[in-house]
Amino acid sequence: MRWIRIIFLILFFLELSYTQEKYFVYFVDKGPSENQLLKTTPESLGISHEAVLRRQKVLSSDNDILTQADLPVFADYILTLENFGFKIIHKIKWMNAVSVTVKDISILKTVENLPFVEMIEPVRKIRFKSIDDKKSVNNFLSISSDETTYNYGPSFFQYQLSDIPPLHNEGITGEGVRVGLLDSGFNWKDHPSLRLRNVIDEYDFVFNDTITRNQIGDLTNQDYHGTSVFSIIGGFDEGNIVGPAFNASYILAKTEFLGTETHIEEDNFARAVEWMENLGVDVISSSIGYNEFDSGEGDYTYEDMDGNSTIVTKAYNFAFDRGIVTITSAGNEGLMPWRYIIAPADAFNVIAAGGVDTSSSSRYRSGSYGPTYDGRIKPDLTAKATSVYNARSFDRGYGYGSGTSFAAPIIAGIAAQVVSYYPHLDNVQVRRILLESGDRASDPDNSFGYGLISAIGAINFPNIELTENGIKLYKSFVGNSVSNVKIHVQHSNGSTEYLMNMVGDNKYAFDLSGYNHGDTLDIKFSFIDSSNIMQLLPESDTYKYIYGTKNLFYKVAHVINEDDSMTGILTTYPNPFKDFTRIEFNLGKTESARIEIFDVLGRKVKSLFNSELSAGKNAFIWNGENDFGSMVSSGVYIIVLTTTSEIYSKKTILVK
Repeated sequence: MRWIRIIFLILFFLELSYTQEKYFVYFVDKGPSENQLLKTTPESLGISHEAVLRRQKVLSSDNDILTQADLPVFADYILTLENFGFKIIHKIKWMNAVSVTVKDISILKTVENLPFVEMIEPVRKIRFKSIDDKKSVNNFLSISSDETTYNYGPSFFQYQLSDIPPLHNEGITGEGVRVGLLDSGFNWKDHPSLRLRNVIDEYDFVFNDTITRNQIGDLTNQDYHGTSVFSIIGGFDEGNIVGPAFNASYILAKTEFLGTETHIEEDNFARAVEWMENLGVDVISSSIGYNEFDSGEGDYTYEDMDGNSTIVTKAYNFAFDRGIVTITSAGNEGLMPWRYIIAPADAFNVIAAGGVDTSSSSRYRSGSYGPTYDGRIKPDLTAKATSVYNARSFDRGYGYGSGTSFAAPIIAGIAAQVVSYYPHLDNVQVRRILLESGDRASDPDNSFGYGLISAIGAINFPNIELTENGIKLYKSFVGNSVSNVKIHVQHSNGSTEYLMNMVGDNKYAFDLSGYNHGDTLDIKFSFIDSSNIMQLLPESDTYKYIYGTKNLFYKVAHVINEDDSMTGILTTYPNPFKDFTRIEFNLGKTESARIEIFDVLGRKVKSLFNSELSAGKNAFIWNGENDFGSMVSSGVYIIVLTTTSEIYSKKTILVK
């Protein structure tokens, strides 16, 4: 019997190794019918009510809730492939593709020439490195029980570094939020910190079943990494670990096979993200540890870290477009030849997690650096990435580990707390707020990004809700005892102050009205603190608000871009943008200037300015409208600044 079992396992691994050689087959369309969307509903496409509600926050109308990308891959195309001998692994509707295996690879050329096939390419593989386990390290700082609601045990410092315990004191624990985790597997039912968590669904995209913990064919440590990550964001076992979002609901996806070839395959990841989006997740976090690309023909290069080349990056772009806050580890390549961030940390609008050691100025040395190949700042934010206390899957105990894969769940947990506390926020607003909470937000760089994330900073950052009755502005003071909260608004017509209304514990609101769409408002807040002293926020400068949009911004941050190495004269922020982008530049002298917006085909869509400008700093807002007052479509646009002496250009990306 022992020999039979050994032979069985050998055959099993041979078969599994064979099936890992996959190809993507892309189709030209979703079938002959052009009116399929008119006959479908979200429910018929497997899109949950929660997903619809989340999409409605970011899509312009109910008519945009469904797109051609949501339609299934055309069944007749799939049947034709099967008749050619292809085995279908995953159907990925967003990419309009299927991943397949085939015994006779000579048939690939014949199939690629079929009229409904756009192209065929290999499914690429990305290697996975094991986490750095440090069982002997103990940096637990004791804290008296009257200072925090929960006893964090050895996990206290990793959460205190990002100001998470004060949010727990206010009852902000991620309740009502759906979080998706992609990783190597999850042994959550057997661990004391996870067995009572609300897991509403889980799926293994390697073996295509509902078992995400170890099973026959897995290595013994297959579910180690995912279990550790899950505990960091959502674990609850007082005296050991209390994650930031332990009351959130979780959807778990096993997307990689450690087996004999330690790698993740792109089709597993893309299909898992698509599945999670349909189930209505608000936040997705991946900590799979893409530390180097698998060797072989068709490897990705640094040039592919451009936000739109790899399959995993494209999957994250699709998810963000549909309203999901996307987070991933930046990578651990800082001391390796690759050095830079790895996919999908290059995705547009993803929050790529970098790491720090014991303080905001002590960088995790192995963490990957930015920028993306197209010049965007990376990583985006940092959290503790060394000696992070976490659950061990194999003995129901705990240990320490290091890596940006352990910083990502801390940041994702704070994102879930923000969404829980402010359910009206969309993912664009959440991302903006999280970046503003970083301690380097006024001067981000490609080592720390926008800096160490602060949960208090994010929760207390003012935000906007656009309602049917107008514009509501919120400002919270979590962690403080305040009274007599006022908002001070300065406009070109003068300045006014108003008393804000208390709408919850330490949460205040005010209905803004009386301004024109596009007006720039300078906003400050004042309050009386617990010592009966009046305080002003911000102490210097002001919050900026473009009336009628969703985002406030404070101290417009420097943005690394392709022009910096040449002149440093033209920047845009945010970039990519949804509601507006702010165009800034400096002139050395007073002179005539013209600002125009062109599409990638060179067609002018907007004349933004054409007159004389003063020397020094100048700024303009483009809200995505053309010269006729209509919104242009999503895509890349070129901002061109023409002066009497020079011409400068800058790419910007509009996303909807």
